[in-house]
Amino acid sequence: PVSVGAARLEDFPDGRTVHVSGNYAYVINFSKSLQVFDVSNPAKPVRVTSVKPAISGSWDVYVFGNYAFVRSLAPQGLEIFDISNPLQPVSVSSVKTDAGNYNLFVFGNYAYVINWLTSTLQIFDVSNPSQPILVGRTKTSCKPTDIFVSDNYAYVITAYSPAGFGRNYRWPGNIQAFDVSDPAKPTLLNT
Repeated sequence: PVSVGAARLEDFPDGRTVHVSGNYAYVINFSKSLQVFDVSNPAKPVRVTSVKPAISGSWDVYVFGNYAFVRSLAPQGLEIFDISNPLQPVSVSSVKTDAGNYNLFVFGNYAYVINWLTSTLQIFDVSNPSQPILVGRTKTSCKPTDIFVSDNYAYVITAYSPAGFGRNYRWPGNIQAFDVSDPAKPTLLNT
């Protein structure tokens, strides 16, 4: 791979995650902002705007349709931005999540949220982005770190440390598959 272009992040320059949709890249600048870059010319990405989420500690962003979904660490939450005009993202709602936010995935009318500290998968109905509703929750085996949803299945990567934290720190994680055809009752298929 060869770098063809770059642009600096503003504020505290600790880019956490990026999601590209169309000609725009949406970047979470840890704890500070959601930044939008015009990437129509990959050799010259240009920051076009930046907004500070109402919930601090931004961690992850996922773009689906005309909305950007932003996860935050402290306090734990999910904030939804209308990005129908990428130059002017507007916060339309926020909702509290379980502790230890990590990544999220949006598919259809649902946002799938994994939580590190509580080892949970939460499912929110976001068919009305201005009123997200928690519809389902289940435990994961331990410390979820990433999620991908396809059709009626959510695939969750988890980390596990039988030795605990410290010198013997080790993470023999696994992948778990959940049937989410009924979002109110996510069901573990394997361990």
